[in-house]
Amino acid sequence: VFLNGDAIPNITSAGAWGATTPQMCSYNFNAANDAIYGKLYNWYAIKDVRGVCPVGFHIPTSTEYTTLSTTIGGNGGLLKEVGFTHWYSPNTGATDKYGFKALGTGYMGTSSPSGISQSTYLWTSTESAAASAYTRSLFNTDATFNQSAQGKIGGFAVRCLHD
Repeated sequence: VFLNGDAIPNITSAGAWGATTPQMCSYNFNAANDAIYGKLYNWYAIKDVRGVCPVGFHIPTSTEYTTLSTTIGGNGGLLKEVGFTHWYSPNTGATDKYGFKALGTGYMGTSSPSGISQSTYLWTSTESAAASAYTRSLFNTDATFNQSAQGKIGGFAVRCLHD
């Protein structure tokens, strides 16, 4: 639901995913995954003026995530949940030193979900090109906190940052 109460279109099948309008979905289109992993959103949902973050919070910019990355020395393991409940082995470097508790949420590609327990991609509010925007990612096989550009129709996790 957007901040004003309007519903964000909740997509329940792969064939309906991929619009250039706001969309969200459950991982693997299974609402039972929401309680653990939350929803996956396309960039059009996170940039909609109606807002997806609570009052007093916002989607971090690429610059804000760069500040976080610099603070942690680029070590994304410091942000990952420890263990193998929501990450596949080896969950390299996971210490969750700062209580960020990043889970392996996976993502929604252009037509199908992928990567649960292997990766998480977090949207930034920063465009990289007309059809792409920056994300930050974590993987079970390394401890880096990567920045990359992803297509805006992809479905990725969101972390809201206090204003």
